[in-house]
Amino acid sequence: MKISRKHEQLFKKNVRLGGKHPVTKKIILQKVAKYFDDSIKTKMAMSSRYKIQIKSDITERNKILCQIKEQEKRLASLDLMKFQEAEFEKVKARKILLRHKEQLAKCKSKYSFLVQSIAENKKLLEKEAKEMKEIQQAISKKEWMKSVMISEKLETIRN
Repeated sequence: MKISRKHEQLFKKNVRLGGKHPVTKKIILQKVAKYFDDSIKTKMAMSSRYKIQIKSDITERNKILCQIKEQEKRLASLDLMKFQEAEFEKVKARKILLRHKEQLAKCKSKYSFLVQSIAENKKLLEKEAKEMKEIQQAISKKEWMKSVMISEKLETIRN
């Protein structure tokens, strides 16, 4: 609304409607035609500027879209490469783990009797150590009793 009012005021200012030439008394059409030609030229210039701006915006958008597509492709390939690398590491670790489990099973089957005999020998050694301790305690008790008896006999002899 405001724009159309401004144009109307500008038109009335630049061109007097019903204005007549002072000599010929004809309506001045040249000014009206010039005004409309000028307004058409400015509108055409503005529309061409807008077209140029739109084209540059479109090209900029297309460049950005291309960059985004390229980045998506790179990311997809990187993700695929990382996935394949992780899968390879996983398979490799699984093979190593299976190999170690097989070696452990072989060792268990091969040396299980040794482990059992070591456990039995350990129990026997613990039993013998306990018996030796008991014997040593008995010996020390007997020696103590012997020393007490000797001291009592010496006292009785002295008295």
